[in-house]
Amino acid sequence: MDRITFTLFLFVGTVLAVLPQVVTNGKSLLGTLDAPRLNCCVNDECKPGKTRFYDFTITRGYLSPDGVNTSTILVNGAFPGPTLEANLGDTFEIRVTNQIDGPEAGTALHWHGLFQKGTPWMDGVPSVTMCPIAPGSTFTYRFKADRAGSSWWHSHYSAQTAGGLFGAMIIHDPNAKPQYDIDIGPVLLSDRYHIDYRDLVNGTVNAVLIYSDNNLINGKMNFDCSKVKDGKACTPNAGISKFRFESGKKHLLRLINSGAEALQHFTIDQHKMTVTALDYVSVKPFTTDVIHLSPGQRADVVVEATGKSGDSFWMRSDVDPNCSGSTQPHALAAIYYDNADTNADPKSTATNYTAVGCVTTTLEETVPLEIAAPPESPSFTQNIDFTLGYNSTGWLQYFTNNNQFRADYGQSLLLSNQGGSPKSQNTTASSFQAPALSNLFDFGKNTTVRMVIRNYFISPHPMHLHGHDFWILAEGRGEWDGKVTNPANPMRRDTHQMLGMVDNQPGYIIIEFALDNPGVWAFHCHISLHLILGMYMNIVYRTEDIQKYQIPNQIADGCSTWREYANTTYVEQPDSGLRR
Repeated sequence: MDRITFTLFLFVGTVLAVLPQVVTNGKSLLGTLDAPRLNCCVNDECKPGKTRFYDFTITRGYLSPDGVNTSTILVNGAFPGPTLEANLGDTFEIRVTNQIDGPEAGTALHWHGLFQKGTPWMDGVPSVTMCPIAPGSTFTYRFKADRAGSSWWHSHYSAQTAGGLFGAMIIHDPNAKPQYDIDIGPVLLSDRYHIDYRDLVNGTVNAVLIYSDNNLINGKMNFDCSKVKDGKACTPNAGISKFRFESGKKHLLRLINSGAEALQHFTIDQHKMTVTALDYVSVKPFTTDVIHLSPGQRADVVVEATGKSGDSFWMRSDVDPNCSGSTQPHALAAIYYDNADTNADPKSTATNYTAVGCVTTTLEETVPLEIAAPPESPSFTQNIDFTLGYNSTGWLQYFTNNNQFRADYGQSLLLSNQGGSPKSQNTTASSFQAPALSNLFDFGKNTTVRMVIRNYFISPHPMHLHGHDFWILAEGRGEWDGKVTNPANPMRRDTHQMLGMVDNQPGYIIIEFALDNPGVWAFHCHISLHLILGMYMNIVYRTEDIQKYQIPNQIADGCSTWREYANTTYVEQPDSGLRR
């Protein structure tokens, strides 16, 4: 793909907000100068081992994050949802009540990037680790904060993430020496759709190409009301996010691509950024003008405040036009130094940068601080080909090695592990009980697996593995030549972008990971539109260890509650390969 240089333009508008925060974002303080900064420990309590309690009530409401009044899925009346915080080694206990109505819908929450060792049933994937939380029901997630760094939580039910059901998740390491003076907190980058997520699902399964309408930073941005569709109410200059910098101080920004589809390019006018971590993996620091993030990816960046008192600068994030589509792809936020006029527009100049194809951070420039090399030879190698086509009933689907995925919300695969079931795909015989269309790959008693993954579609795919990090050995197009990038210490992540096919040359990534966390783990594209179409597979191994788990009764109780609900209520589930 040609190298494309973007010259960013200034949105015609003002930082003066016409709408109050309660109208744009409900009870969320993100994006305001009143948003709390984070400490190196939760509430300065640096001794790990505490239980961090949260209570989530999920509802459907209408907000105007960019001035366009839109159906949004809310948590505790807020968009984005609450930021979760814990210290490394703490326990999260999160009570989730599903009060979605108008109409009712199930839900389930995933805690992105956590290993969930010993608690795979808390991973939050309906039909795999649990059943959906039925309307009117409550489910309590309880799991360890087992990794330090920046991440997020989001719905894993249908396309509810695109509908606004997500928030940041920050885990502090009290023993780490901070490389910054001020923790600004999460900076959530998300494409915004002005249609309900259910309409996005129905359009996608009917092969309708739907672009996002806008791009948000911490849930806020203005919108050009002349571009509003379907007569929706629109208020110009609804308000953008604002941040405070202190001259001479180093500021930590926790960048999170919480979007449904868009590859983001993030910059700060006239400021450099030093990357210290990608996903949950600390890396040898490197300095850059621009951060590239695909959906699900995160980056911790340290920014030295080189401006002076009274200065202000634009923060920008841009949807890549070659990899994604958006009516308004450019998001703005404002950074104010001490004594700056917070009601005045910054006058700073945009950063010019070059985006190469749909690549995010390259493997050559990222080196983990902790050295961990994969074995010279994996104990098993699995080839995976992802293709797009129509199934026998005429619905557009993604196929994994010519097989489909269909979610059965009425069961949890972790509760169905007593043998005598269909065999899994393309591997050795499996004793793990699973429906034939669960797209299950059983790697048995192997210790590591290498996956050679090819993409026979023009779009890139941010591939996310639950319960593990993976080594990224190589990426490119065509046929892999067998060479590993930085073989002594390859980059590790839980989400990485796989390139699209060009001139009949498939994009590929070569990943490898240790089979050291028995469970049933999702591996899927993190673009909601692709996941809707079934770009998903399940990974299982060491089933004899899974059978020894003492799975809490609430998993079975939740499935019983869901089945009772589904037996008396029509449940529309057109996505993930199943239409009822």
